[in-house]
Amino acid sequence: MDKPTVDFYNNHAPQIAQRYDHAQVDSLHALLRRWIPLGSQVLEIGCGSGRDARFLADLGCRVTATDASEELLAHAKTLSSSASNPEYLLRMYPLAPSDPLSQRRFDVVLAIAVLMHIPEPELAAFYTNLRTLTRSGGLVICSVRDGTAAAASDDPRLYVKRDIAAIRRDICSHGFTLLQQDRYADGLGRAGIAWEILVLQG
Repeated sequence: MDKPTVDFYNNHAPQIAQRYDHAQVDSLHALLRRWIPLGSQVLEIGCGSGRDARFLADLGCRVTATDASEELLAHAKTLSSSASNPEYLLRMYPLAPSDPLSQRRFDVVLAIAVLMHIPEPELAAFYTNLRTLTRSGGLVICSVRDGTAAAASDDPRLYVKRDIAAIRRDICSHGFTLLQQDRYADGLGRAGIAWEILVLQG
C-alpha cells in the first residue's frame, strides 16, 4: 500500500471507522460463517476498524488482524472485548521475507477491499504472501471492487481497477483453486459500486 493511502486512513480514521462499522455486511458475514470453521486461525489483511475481525473472534476463531494504518488499529483495539483476541498487528503488505509474520501459517487469509490498494509492481509479491501465509488446504477469501464509480477528486488513496477474471487467474496460478465466486452490492450503499467475492483453497 502506498504512503498517501496510509496517510489518508490515519488522518481520517474516526470517520472511516464509523462508516465501516455501520456498513451493511450481512451477506459478507453469512459467507464467512459458511466457509470458516469454528476455531480456525484467521489472518485478516487490511482489518480497518476491526469489524470483520471482531465478528470472527465472536464465532470462536483465533484472529490475527493486520492493517497499515496505526490509527485504525487503535480504534479497532478499543472495541475488542478481549485483550488477546483479535491480535492486532501493524503491517504493510507485501510482507518482507524477514518479517516474523511471514513464518506463520493460517487456516484462512481474509483480504476484503484490499486488492484495489496494492500498487501494480507489488501485486505478484502480494500473491506470494497469500500462498506462503495460507496452510495447505487453507482458504483465501478476498473481494475485488467493481463498477463505474470513481473516487472523489480530493481522495488521494490509490484505487487500481482490476479485472476479476485476471485476479482469479493470477491467484489460482499461485496454487489455489476457486471454490466460490459471488457478487454483492456495496455495503455503504454507493451507486455504481459492487464487490466480487472469491473463495479459494490452497
